[in-house]
Amino acid sequence: RAWAKGGACPFGDAMPPKSRAKGASGSSAKGAGSNPAAEDSWARDQAVSTLNDAKLAGDATQKCAHLKTLAELVVHKDAGLLDEFLEPLLEMRVDTNKDVRKTIAGLCEQIAKEHPARIAPCVEATRHLLGDESAAVAK
Repeated sequence: RAWAKGGACPFGDAMPPKSRAKGASGSSAKGAGSNPAAEDSWARDQAVSTLNDAKLAGDATQKCAHLKTLAELVVHKDAGLLDEFLEPLLEMRVDTNKDVRKTIAGLCEQIAKEHPARIAPCVEATRHLLGDESAAVAK
């Protein structure tokens, strides 16, 4: 048991992150005992995972669904994450699929309406999308 005396743990760093407190039923612990830092960490972890899923999805329908989920997280549920995730979200405007680009155009409009302070990057992305070869995206 060398690891018990300060050596390396045989399990490595395989411990799950302490990101979300769970109750006995496995649901999120809410209410008076909830930890706001854990909730923020959970939302950020979800946003990172959803962004990665969107970037790795092969199917345009799946990409669009992940992008909409990400927007729901960072625009509506935890707007504090918008600063961190706005640029990576808008980078998807160069995707090869027109449906993904059209989704980004819609998300730009939504973000600009609900968070006017973030309008500049949305205008830049929209300007890029106005010159799109697909009429459905430019519209």
